[in-house]
Amino acid sequence: MATDSSTGVLWRDESWRWITLRSAKAGTESVDSGAMDLSVSGEGDRLPLVDHLKRFSKDVGRKLSKNMSVAVDGSQALMRVVSLPDVSAGEMTDMAALQLDKFLPFPIETQSVSYEILGVKDGMCRVLIAAINRQLIEELGFACREAHIKLSRVDLDTVAWWRQVADAEQEESAGIHVYIIAETGHAHLIITKDGMPTTFLAMPTFGLSEDVVVTELVSELRFQLAAFDNRDDEIAEWAASVWVEGGDTSELASGLKRDLGVDVSSHELPDLASVERGVAERAISLKGSGLDLSLEEWQIAAVTRKTRIRMAKTAVTLLCLWGLALGGMRAVLAWEQEKFRVIDEQKVALEPARKDARSLKRRIATLTAYHDKDRSAVECLRLISMNLPEGLDLKGFTYTKDKAVVLSGQASNANAILAFHKAMTKQTMFKQVELPNYGSSRGGLLTFSISLLLEEDSK
Repeated sequence: MATDSSTGVLWRDESWRWITLRSAKAGTESVDSGAMDLSVSGEGDRLPLVDHLKRFSKDVGRKLSKNMSVAVDGSQALMRVVSLPDVSAGEMTDMAALQLDKFLPFPIETQSVSYEILGVKDGMCRVLIAAINRQLIEELGFACREAHIKLSRVDLDTVAWWRQVADAEQEESAGIHVYIIAETGHAHLIITKDGMPTTFLAMPTFGLSEDVVVTELVSELRFQLAAFDNRDDEIAEWAASVWVEGGDTSELASGLKRDLGVDVSSHELPDLASVERGVAERAISLKGSGLDLSLEEWQIAAVTRKTRIRMAKTAVTLLCLWGLALGGMRAVLAWEQEKFRVIDEQKVALEPARKDARSLKRRIATLTAYHDKDRSAVECLRLISMNLPEGLDLKGFTYTKDKAVVLSGQASNANAILAFHKAMTKQTMFKQVELPNYGSSRGGLLTFSISLLLEEDSK
């Protein structure tokens, strides 16, 4: 996981040292640091790690990064550097497991295993494979969970020391170079060839004299250098650098020169940056890759937890959006209802005016009709009289304003009635002239009736 800050922790039986770094323009800068004593309590009994970490979390929990890496004692781990082909991550994991079977003396189920690619050259990878007792990692993980401390990765102090040595030794050294870091109670041996590590080794030195430490280191060095097919007369071709904590560096350097015949560059350990800083810097620079001895189930649980958190956030977001949408719909509905209510109130308020307007419209239409002389009863009677043929006598005249005129009368013959009908159809005032109805009377005359419509028949 890429991060801009990290807390590095060095876990020792007697102490818990930490530093929080964040990215800066010139690399990294310290945010805060400290140490906690894990020695015996006032009653003389050693407190469990979980009790110490609960106090640690309470005191400095806010100063810790969410990306916290803990370096455990490298002397409790088995470390081997091997050369493997440059392949995919999945294939590299399988090949690392096969290599592990060759040198691991314990059942793999009892170990927490990881690897880190140290470098690639000519299609081959220099790979560090590490294994450590699973129970130790479980103890650390349990204590962190109980103390509500988020543990992102588990590193090794020896590998973190290499980070600090590499930063101190800016120039890449050709050939074989031995680096020894002798801190209180621990010694770390790192061998490189042409600037790339070939050996990582850590050993506890509590209670051992410096002579014994030198003897152990010389013995291990002879064994490791034999792997390069060097002979005793060629030992002068390699170099060594030593960092010693809280003591005289000359004794260790002189002992190595006496037994191996090589000049040793001596330094005091404070000349190097702290190992916990190296742990934090590795976490920032590796961005989630590299050596990590945390248990696989932790990583699965972390991914599951992140997925649940992401799903929960998504659900909350969707719920909020749904709530906003529902609230918006209800607001729109309320606005529409209010608008209809206002319209209904306006309708009720305007109803008397609407009725008055309709009544006024009818009266205006009536007055307009009665003032229209073009279709008045007199005008109709005038047109009828002008077109009345001989032999036809009107007896009845019924006028309905703007509707129709109904005529009735007598005629001497049917031709007179038909001639009158034809004459009326030519008058534009009458929109329609219905066919006359006629029949005979006692005096030999024909009676008739005819309707003259002033507007189109809607039938």
